[in-house]
Amino acid sequence: LKNTNKDNSDIPTSYQIKKKQSVSVKKRSKDPEFMYIYQKTREDNSKIKKFSNGIDIQRRFFKIDMINGEEILSELKMADDSSSTKLRPGDRILVEYTINSTENRSYVKISANNAACLLPCDECSGYRENYYREIGKSALFYYFYLLPEGESKFEELFFVTQEGSFSSSVSIVESIFNPAFRGNCENFVIISG
Repeated sequence: LKNTNKDNSDIPTSYQIKKKQSVSVKKRSKDPEFMYIYQKTREDNSKIKKFSNGIDIQRRFFKIDMINGEEILSELKMADDSSSTKLRPGDRILVEYTINSTENRSYVKISANNAACLLPCDECSGYRENYYREIGKSALFYYFYLLPEGESKFEELFFVTQEGSFSSSVSIVESIFNPAFRGNCENFVIISG
């Protein structure tokens, strides 16, 4: 194990495990101690499956069409589906996020990766109804002071900016205080052109 604490103090904040399959922990006192063990790996987006532990996130994509002065939503299917809606640069896309939480949770973060062909219509970070929205280079981040128990929904508008096949990657919701409570949705592929 390698201590990654910058000041090399006696109490480590984190370790990096180098080429080991197991971890052993030695208790230093008689007092209760708590520890989390995380494993981060790189994985092909298409292999990542939906997961939830106390918090669940779902994401749906809709194309917005103007027909006779009315906005009509048509849900997008995965790009490999032959019935998927065809997109072109300039099309507007609505992404609907649905979060389900088994209990009230304070300080929750959502990392919503964007497909490279999608540009948010509103490019300003700031407070919204009950969350703070931050624009990143390739993702949007949402911070909830309080995520209520049950279902919460919010939406984001995008423009399609270029042609090609693009992965939206996965969106992740997690408790900042206790990252063991987290969830992610599956990858979504968008084809434009």
